[in-house]
Amino acid sequence: MRKLFGYIFQYRKQLCLAFICMLFFAVFSVTLIWTLKPLIDKIFTPAEMVSLEIPLFDSCLIIKRTALVRALAVFIIVTALMKGIAGYGQNYLMHFVAHSVVKDLRNDLYHKITDLSPGFFSQRKTGELISRFTNDINLIQQTIKESLASIVREPVTIAAFLALIFYLNAELAVISLIIFPPVAFLIRKLGERLRRITMESQAKIADITSMLQETLSGIRVVQAFSMEGYERKRFLEKTGMFFHTMMRAARVYLISSPVMDFLGAAGIASIVLYTGYRLTSGPETMTAGDFVSFLAAVFSMYAPCKNLTKVNNMMQQAKAASSRIFEILEIEPEVKECEGAEPIPRLKNEISFNSVSFSYSGRKKVLSDITLKAGVGKIISIVGTSGVGKTTLVNLILRFYDCVSGSITIDGKDIRDATLKSLRRQIGIVTQEVILFNDTILNNIRYGNTKISKGEVIKSAQAANAEGFIINLPQGYDTIIGDQGMLLSGGERQRISIARAILKDPAILILDEATSALDSESEMLVQEAIGHLMKDRTVFIIAHRLSTIKNADKIIVLEKGRIVESGIHEELLEKKGVYKRLYELQFRDKA
Repeated sequence: MRKLFGYIFQYRKQLCLAFICMLFFAVFSVTLIWTLKPLIDKIFTPAEMVSLEIPLFDSCLIIKRTALVRALAVFIIVTALMKGIAGYGQNYLMHFVAHSVVKDLRNDLYHKITDLSPGFFSQRKTGELISRFTNDINLIQQTIKESLASIVREPVTIAAFLALIFYLNAELAVISLIIFPPVAFLIRKLGERLRRITMESQAKIADITSMLQETLSGIRVVQAFSMEGYERKRFLEKTGMFFHTMMRAARVYLISSPVMDFLGAAGIASIVLYTGYRLTSGPETMTAGDFVSFLAAVFSMYAPCKNLTKVNNMMQQAKAASSRIFEILEIEPEVKECEGAEPIPRLKNEISFNSVSFSYSGRKKVLSDITLKAGVGKIISIVGTSGVGKTTLVNLILRFYDCVSGSITIDGKDIRDATLKSLRRQIGIVTQEVILFNDTILNNIRYGNTKISKGEVIKSAQAANAEGFIINLPQGYDTIIGDQGMLLSGGERQRISIARAILKDPAILILDEATSALDSESEMLVQEAIGHLMKDRTVFIIAHRLSTIKNADKIIVLEKGRIVESGIHEELLEKKGVYKRLYELQFRDKA
């Protein structure tokens, strides 16, 4: 909560103004109750002339009852108006603070998530992260908007009414306070239980969000395997568990109101009994106006006490939500720039792997003692069975992960000493799984540099064999291609991805099985586009198709995370080792 209030107190100016409005709100609320005394004692009397005490000047004013009625009517209207203005002011300012804090939290959370390494996302469910952006932050917003003002306003209002009831009758005031110890105990106990339940409920709604995201992204598979019923059953189970958790929270949250009403009624009953006892046992100095004003003040004081219980409940919910948000904000990226990192120049000579080893989170090594050199303009093909570390190897070049031992250098400079932006700026990547955005083709191709002219985009699209299908689309380059580019075919999406890489003009190019999921016709167009892309670049190819392997300057064969063979295609076939076995298994029909 201290961290959350750190965000809130950035808006001290608005909070101070809201606090002033709260003070006026409390004063005008007490003033309206205070007018009950002259109304009852002075107006509801048969006398034509009445006396009106003026405490500040220690004097007494004789005034007509009709004039007092008019004056009090005007006073009540003005006071109610001022109370309304003060209430509006404090509510508006607190809404401003709440929405500002939520905006800052969302921005910081998004900034943090985009900074975290891919290893973080491999261990987290996307829906669970989305839930923190939505459900958890919305809960905080609701709490700030509805409760933060009450944290200040209600104590101030209670203090004002306390002053009034002690002014009216100190003896009865002490009796009216008998409910406060049980109220404090109730607030603490209910709050602790509600916080625990809220943590549980937020985790369950995150599960629901995650499952919804998985189902929507995989809806074709769900329907193709006729698993709609199965998925509905799973979803019903999760919503059922969430329902039961929320009902537990509702029982805790709602029980405070009737208990507070009961305690308030007990306090009022104590006052009535004591007053009745005093009236029957001796002379009583309280007037009817005093007593009615006192009761009205006590009733008015119990209302903010009741609100404070709700406020505490909401703060406990916010505490649970904020802990989930700050858990993400406090995560340190696995890969980050070192102090004094400098931009790395564009590759001129070679990129080197120097005894590189890597493992995920301290588990069994994925790569061991990889030593490899790739000169400018050379094509390096990486082959091996599934799971031997091919993709991990090229991910190390991008610093999606850092090697646990050894180093990767570009022209002799360790990439860990370079700024991430300068390193990744000179690396292009085309993968089997094309990532496109729900935007225009134009913006997808020039993703990463929106200032590039449309003419340059068209040139890169032509080089990627994408111009032909783009100009036939309804809005051409301005066509929105849908979520993940789903309005395009697989080959068209791949060519957009290649056009994007061409426009980036990288010195180092990574092709991760870029054509393995395409049909023959699409593959031919994409291979031609890749040929344009590979010119004069250092290329790392995770091989799947024979044509890209045969033309490589060097082929390295990975097995159990190690380089077991290297050379050109003909040399490796002559060795009759792992490569020849893979060749015969995977590419025999293509020979």
